[in-house]
Amino acid sequence: MSKDRTSEIFWGILVINIVVLLMALPQLLFPGWTARRHASQLTLAAAAETETAAAFRLTPPDSVDFASNAVSAPETGGDPMAVEAIARLDGDPAVYQSTLTSPYDSSVLLEMYTTGARVYYVSTRTYHIVQIDAGSLPVEGGSAAKTVDELRLSAVVFIGSAAPGVDLSALTPVESEKGEVFFFRWEHPTDKLNDGLPAFITVGMRSDGQVVSYTNTLDF
Repeated sequence: MSKDRTSEIFWGILVINIVVLLMALPQLLFPGWTARRHASQLTLAAAAETETAAAFRLTPPDSVDFASNAVSAPETGGDPMAVEAIARLDGDPAVYQSTLTSPYDSSVLLEMYTTGARVYYVSTRTYHIVQIDAGSLPVEGGSAAKTVDELRLSAVVFIGSAAPGVDLSALTPVESEKGEVFFFRWEHPTDKLNDGLPAFITVGMRSDGQVVSYTNTLDF
């Protein structure tokens, strides 16, 4: 091998060694600073990873308005189980309207359906009917006024159809009337709603036996 070639190899190896030494010098002289710099780089990398993951994470819909109980209706609403539950009580087809939060418990979502003059609210947890608002219905065939005992029996029968799993004998009955509407209510002795009132089930009936309202908070 020529002298010039040997000299070239020598200087090449020397330059490589110098470069390696310069790269390692900060760690040899300032080990604490190097460790902190490495930790800082890891922290920045972790923060960037967290921010990226958050960008793709699903979040609760901000369309839920607990103040007004309004939830934006999905593009296609309604559930066959809810429609079937309503069909057992009402001969008219149920039409989905929107989804709301219950005024008795904001964590409970209700689907609202209409059938003619009635409005039905169905729990999305159980798909049980938890509220009916019949509004103002005409008297069918001029039905004669019924006694309170007859109305109470009709309310019990109605609850048996709307909420067959409810045992009224385990609840405390409370009755009242307002004008021509009689309210037959049964309260749970221990279960409470968010506002501290007893959980209850109630039927509002006119003197002719027409159901005008129904609420069941026992499912909550």
